[in-house]
Amino acid sequence: MITLNDRKSLYLKIGKLHNKVAPLTADKAIDMLTPFKRFCHTITFDNGKEFAEHKLIAKKLNTGVFIAKPYHRVGK
Repeated sequence: MITLNDRKSLYLKIGKLHNKVAPLTADKAIDMLTPFKRFCHTITFDNGKEFAEHKLIAKKLNTGVFIAKPYHRVGK
């Protein structure tokens, strides 16, 4: 399962993955976000191996990509 959510609008998309490998995850994310490409300014991924193809996703969607910093706290 892949979940893509927008923190500002609270919009959520959920997709089914048959395997948790990077190429399939990238293809599914691209398929899910292509209709919303003009709204995708940046994407933040967690540190899972399934997002190893983040550069492909960024290129296809013409967006910036951030990788979450593990164990990072914001504020106090």
